[in-house]
Amino acid sequence: MKLWQSLYAMIWLAFLEILIVLDPIQDIKYSLFIHLFLGIGIVILAIYNKKKLYETDCPDRVKRIAGVILTMSIIAGITGILIRWDPMDLGRLLHFLHVVVSLAIMAQSASCATGYDMWEEKEFSGKVGPPKPLEPPQP
Repeated sequence: MKLWQSLYAMIWLAFLEILIVLDPIQDIKYSLFIHLFLGIGIVILAIYNKKKLYETDCPDRVKRIAGVILTMSIIAGITGILIRWDPMDLGRLLHFLHVVVSLAIMAQSASCATGYDMWEEKEFSGKVGPPKPLEPPQP
């Protein structure tokens, strides 16, 4: 899989993960296991994306975002496990943190994928100029 495909796949994987936990879908028999395996997939994909991005010459900001995505995916996994275990009766707080981090993963994944895509297409180098200005309408 090409790196740009993997970066965009992270967005859709995070989106699918959020859809899985919606109320009407939670009635699916294996939704918890699907959620767990998608979460593991997100962590693995985050590791892959970070590793591959650090092998490129793309802007450091994109690489840092990939590192944050990996950290957030691990935090989401930890909070997800703690929600089920609930060691100190913090279920609502843990659930809130889990949702916030999950939404942030999706947002940051979009940012990272777009930034890398723009760099790969040489949009930062000035080789692709600004769009032509719109011509005024003819009377």
